[in-house]
Amino acid sequence: MTIPCPRRLTLPFALACTMGLCPSAFAADPAAQGSTHDAPDSPPESPPGSPPEPAPVARSWAYVDETSVPRAGETFLQLRGNYSHYSASPTRPFATNLATPGSTAEVGAEAGLGAHTSLAATVMGGDGFSPSARSNMGATLGIRYAPELSTPGLRVALSAAYLRETTSANGVFLRASTTYDAGAWRFGATGVAEKVFARGRDEADVMVVLGVQREVLPQLRVGIEYVGQDLEGLIDDEEAEGGARHFLGGTLSYAFLDERFSFIAGPSAGLSGGAPTLLGRAGIVARF
Repeated sequence: MTIPCPRRLTLPFALACTMGLCPSAFAADPAAQGSTHDAPDSPPESPPGSPPEPAPVARSWAYVDETSVPRAGETFLQLRGNYSHYSASPTRPFATNLATPGSTAEVGAEAGLGAHTSLAATVMGGDGFSPSARSNMGATLGIRYAPELSTPGLRVALSAAYLRETTSANGVFLRASTTYDAGAWRFGATGVAEKVFARGRDEADVMVVLGVQREVLPQLRVGIEYVGQDLEGLIDDEEAEGGARHFLGGTLSYAFLDERFSFIAGPSAGLSGGAPTLLGRAGIVARF
């Protein structure tokens, strides 16, 4: 039986009748129908906002600056001892000087602020400072930034800090460091520029550190590191600290307890005049 319809209602009425009489003609595939209907209500694959920061890489260098920072709410604590047999350097136990004569001890803390940034502080004391030292203590306080890069294995860290020497002189330093992991190998480089606001000091002190390591056992790394200190002396005959000095040494590091603790140690030997014959460094880093 045919039901006549007004011309202007023919198309809507026909569609309605067709859908009513032949529902299978417009029924979508159940899987497709579900995905089409549920898609707007489905939760996003990742929560809104910036992605979570990756876990910091276990610390492994004796002299190269590390290229990871603690995540927000985490803290690194560091205890480290240093020894230098001899040095013609004045009392500059920070930034661009790693050859303070005698023994020194460091206590440091680094707190994650989020957004790949941290606040770092170090206090150092020792018994080998020169007579010009007004105190056996000095300190640094600064900001570190380690952005997440798209290249696998490549990391970068930038630092800016204030320092107060044992002579009570104040200064600042900038530091840039990069490391690259290639299988069991890890390569690192650090550059530091320091300015101390005191009479008789250089316009800038420059230091470069290069290193290479290999993981020989799970969490156990061995390597070598080179330190070039006061490199401005290569072009400045009146360099205040007595000229450029070079060191080379071995490094051993071991991470344990789910990489929350790292032990790092290594001896170094002077390669140039004015450099100490023997240096040593050992420390432990804990992540909480």
